[in-house]
Amino acid sequence: VLGPQPLTRDGWWLLRATTDYAREGSSSQQMAIWNAEGMPVGEQMQSVAVFG
Repeated sequence: VLGPQPLTRDGWWLLRATTDYAREGSSSQQMAIWNAEGMPVGEQMQSVAVFG
């Protein structure tokens, strides 16, 4: 989180999620979220590996 408690005036958020890599049993994603005023709230990165 980039600041104090994230708030939005009307309950709406914008989430962008992109996949950087997805093959051979693994994936990597980046995500960002903004409030209704267009202020950035957070940035995330997720990696997943499937074993088996």
